[in-house]
Amino acid sequence: MPLDPKDTQDIIALNGLYAHYIDHGEAEKWADLFQPGGIWQRANASISGGERREPVIFSTRQQLIEFAREVHKVQRGLTRHVSMNMVIDGSGASASGRNTTLLIDARETPIRIGVIADFDDEYQKTPQGWRFKRRTARLTP
Repeated sequence: MPLDPKDTQDIIALNGLYAHYIDHGEAEKWADLFQPGGIWQRANASISGGERREPVIFSTRQQLIEFAREVHKVQRGLTRHVSMNMVIDGSGASASGRNTTLLIDARETPIRIGVIADFDDEYQKTPQGWRFKRRTARLTP
């Protein structure tokens, strides 16, 4: 049975909260968007703004919180994640999705697109609502 339209909207909202919380330094709320044992992974190395980013995997709540805090510290609240081209498919209490995310970077002028990433997601419906089971980022070099 395909996803109910409300479930699709809830997953879109989950993606919106992901961007909002990490952009505004709300690390604990950001980590809570992942189910217990949920995974965030950067699958490839890339260079952005002269900075090399290595592949990483975070699989505990504390690792997720520390990662979100570091992102906000480095980006100083001057970046925004903008997700688009979202595709969601699933049934029942599980779903998968893909989207492209741009990181708008205002740390320097002119404002620029700092990162282009494709996200592959696995979602799980929990008593608290939809959560990320796994989020894999593939950054455009």
